[in-house]
Amino acid sequence: MSLFGENLALALTVEGMALRGLVFADRSVESWFNIPLSPDSVKGGLISAPEKVGKVMAEAIRERGLPRKGVLAALPSSGSVAETLTLARTKKGKLDELVKREVKRLAIASPDSNYLYWELLSAEGDKQQVSVLTTPKENVRNLVAACRAAGITLKAIDLKPFALTRAVKCKDGIIVHGEMDCIEIVIVNNFSTSVFRGIPLEAAAPGWDTAISQLLRELPITIDYYNHTHHDSPISPDIAIYLTGELALDSALRQRVAEAAKRPVGSIEPPVDCPKNFPMVQYMTSIGLMLKSKV
Repeated sequence: MSLFGENLALALTVEGMALRGLVFADRSVESWFNIPLSPDSVKGGLISAPEKVGKVMAEAIRERGLPRKGVLAALPSSGSVAETLTLARTKKGKLDELVKREVKRLAIASPDSNYLYWELLSAEGDKQQVSVLTTPKENVRNLVAACRAAGITLKAIDLKPFALTRAVKCKDGIIVHGEMDCIEIVIVNNFSTSVFRGIPLEAAAPGWDTAISQLLRELPITIDYYNHTHHDSPISPDIAIYLTGELALDSALRQRVAEAAKRPVGSIEPPVDCPKNFPMVQYMTSIGLMLKSKV
């Protein structure tokens, strides 16, 4: 028998060598949990032993009487690629074939080891623009296998950069989501995810200092890359950085990030109703999933 009402839903993520769960109803956070995972079951923020992670999921759900259906989950963006392609205009029925052929020709990702998603952005004259996203099949399959082992029915899977963009809700900005095992850097342009990088920490037990050092090293590189590849919409020096994830709990990180990137660090307003003791910055990915369920 469920301990909660019928309208509650569950968002799950694997972050910081732990299983994090957010229980919510409509736009209100009801409860949350953070359960450590064994080092041999996750690597770089990704599930490597689905059966072991599934067992932890099942126990967490059973002990709390949580719903097993309609669960939302998010994956790190490690290995994923997003591109905007300009293609010759063709009939709608032939566009899928054209996109697949172009992705293969440009060697964006191997079709054998990646799932491909695309969306038509615009069509004008004899040209059309298509947004393309590829995601490693193994990452998705391991998450699905863990949920299946736990008896969970997934409603949707999202990539962390898109969930974070939804949760932070800035028009333009840089989101830095720092965890002990994986760092996500997301550049937001006009409320949309423009560029993202998922940087796994491959060490079996990465330390706090190691994770922060890599975050500070990768952030300026990502900003420079964006500005060199987006001459029409560079990131101005006054665009703020928003810190989320476990590493954001470090009181000195704001100043160190501001110095490394030479730009301000902004504050995040709660996008949903939260209890006063809710550790919001650690659960921003889950909040993004929560908001996804309402769109």
